[in-house]
Amino acid sequence: MIRRPPRSTPLYSSAASDVYKRQVSTQSTWDYIMGKEIGKKAPIRLWVKAKFMGFRRGKHEQHERQSLLKLEGVNDSRAATYYFGKRVVYIYRAKSLKKNTKYRTIWGKIIRAHGNNGTVRAIFRKNLPAQAMGATLRVMLYPQHN
Repeated sequence: MIRRPPRSTPLYSSAASDVYKRQVSTQSTWDYIMGKEIGKKAPIRLWVKAKFMGFRRGKHEQHERQSLLKLEGVNDSRAATYYFGKRVVYIYRAKSLKKNTKYRTIWGKIIRAHGNNGTVRAIFRKNLPAQAMGATLRVMLYPQHN
């Protein structure tokens, strides 16, 4: 990757431009980044990022049972239909060990769209905590529905 000088540096500054001109991207570096070393394959991510925006709510009350998620790369309700029925997981870190790990999960499922901008509703086995608002969740690309 070729680094660019910071914007505060004048464009044709001799000190800054010499450093950045000497950077060369080699094919071996690119292969390393993409995981193309001998005997290795590039990792495949089987989930999509989603942000927890909050709970479904009205003017006077909110329904903690249903959470609103904004999926990455989904901008309309028609595109959101692909994700209906897909599993969602919130992964967080706790202080104490349980089952030899500090990481815990709360699983849920996408049930329907919410509005026209690609936001979806999800229900979880246990309601998500309020401190999870703004956190990244994983939407698993399985089960696959045809």
